[in-house]
Amino acid sequence: MLCSSLVCLRMYGLVLESKLDDLSAKVSDLEAQVTSIHKKCLAMESPSTVYGYASTKLGMTEDAYAGIIRVQFSGKTASSMSDPKRWSGSLPDKHYR
Repeated sequence: MLCSSLVCLRMYGLVLESKLDDLSAKVSDLEAQVTSIHKKCLAMESPSTVYGYASTKLGMTEDAYAGIIRVQFSGKTASSMSDPKRWSGSLPDKHYR
C-alpha cells in the first residue's frame, strides 16, 4: 500500500513538473513578445517615424507651419505674441479613428 501511494505521488509530481515547464515556456514567450512590442513602441515614438506618418498618411507638407507662440511673463500679467508667419497647412478630408 505504501509503495503504491509513493508511486502515485511521484506520478503526480511528474505531472506538476510538466505543467511548470509548460508555464515557464509560456512566460518566456510572453516576455519576448513584450520586449518586441516595447521596441516597436519606442520606434513609433521616434521623430522621424512621426514625421513620416504625418506627411504620408495625414497629408502634412513641408511648408505647413504651425507658428510659435512666445509668452512673456511679468510679475502680474502675461501677454502672448503670435509669430507673424501664420499656419498655412490644411487638414485632410479623411476621418481617422
